[in-house]
Amino acid sequence: MKKLGKVLHVSPVTKRLILRCSEQLLPKGYVVDATGFVVGKIDDVFGPVTRPYCAVKLARGIDPEKYVGSQLFVVDVAEKSKNLRKAY
Repeated sequence: MKKLGKVLHVSPVTKRLILRCSEQLLPKGYVVDATGFVVGKIDDVFGPVTRPYCAVKLARGIDPEKYVGSQLFVVDVAEKSKNLRKAY
């Protein structure tokens, strides 16, 4: 589990979480909160190469406003284990 970044806001049109990423990453992987609960998946990476932004497509039933300002983490698809709390 790697630190992904802090949630800046919710996109008003697509209802995706917009984060400022702490490092460069590939646009795949599960996004989890500090407790290991799956929040969604990385949908898009955009912006400058040195400090990109990413959009997170939320899992069903997740309230996006709950995560604004919070720190999220990423788990690579290949590393996803059974101890993550599923939301999908």
